[in-house]
Amino acid sequence: MKLGLPRILNLYHRYLPLMAGFFRALPEVELVISPSTNKDIVARGIASTVDDACLPLKVAFGHLHELNGAVDRIFLPRLVSLEPGSSMCPKFIGLPDMAKSCVDKQLPMISPVADVNRGRGGLLETLVTAGKELGFEETTIETALSRGERAQAQYRADCLSGKDPVALLEAVEKQREYRPPKEEGELNIRVIGRSYLLFDTFASLGIMEKLRKLGGRLQTNEAVDHRTIERELGRYKRPPYWTLGREILGAASYFLRQADTDGVVFVEPFQCGPASLLLTLVEAIAAEHPDVPFTALVLDEHTGDAGLMTRLEAFTDMIYRSRMHREVK
Repeated sequence: MKLGLPRILNLYHRYLPLMAGFFRALPEVELVISPSTNKDIVARGIASTVDDACLPLKVAFGHLHELNGAVDRIFLPRLVSLEPGSSMCPKFIGLPDMAKSCVDKQLPMISPVADVNRGRGGLLETLVTAGKELGFEETTIETALSRGERAQAQYRADCLSGKDPVALLEAVEKQREYRPPKEEGELNIRVIGRSYLLFDTFASLGIMEKLRKLGGRLQTNEAVDHRTIERELGRYKRPPYWTLGREILGAASYFLRQADTDGVVFVEPFQCGPASLLLTLVEAIAAEHPDVPFTALVLDEHTGDAGLMTRLEAFTDMIYRSRMHREVK
């Protein structure tokens, strides 16, 4: 059978090694990943949702349209909470319901719930449920789950060691060896934001590639381990309770305090409720480190390529001027 995995949100842009490792290990299951985001996919997503939805959500609907009718089932879990005491963004929680309303009421989904705060189990449990729904025995599911867990653990270890997460995900998808980005510059630029926006080349207008061409040697939140994130959050009285917000705030705090950081770029989607508050918090931290160049970029489907490039050029120029100022001192 053909099982669809949409190239959306953290389902692909963080947990692809787990998903691919698990489903590819199940006998007679062909994993079909929706194609890279393009103009038509975004257009279909925009046409099927409300105007005030954030760009990643519009992209998500476009990918679901792409898979609908091309596969037998689509894996789309309801991610409520993956860590005790925290919550996922509302779009993760409501996506299966919104998909039926905006894409197709008969969308053939497998949508188990991940809610560790209510004892429903986490992401691994959703795979176990999916395996059972597909008719596999427990021993087969356990074997596949072990393969997926090993692949995900290796991915995290590779990210923490400095390897490029986008190239790592591409290697997993195409089942080939890791090929690092060719261009590596001299500017230690830290890019923080949601992986499903940063790593989607079309939606982000290739911001990672643009920064590399301008001399950036990049790291993202994926390069910061969980313990460091939690330690940084301990500096603040009331850190966010939503999972991605906690990660972004912790990574921003960490990067801004590192002596080798030349500049920090914060990327967020327009019309994201949590992001508006998060932007204020991150800007407050950046203000405590005035010697570190910082810029915040808010993207949506109307963001222009030329305008974005101009802002990134100005940002890298600011880094070079900051370096010269420090050398004069």
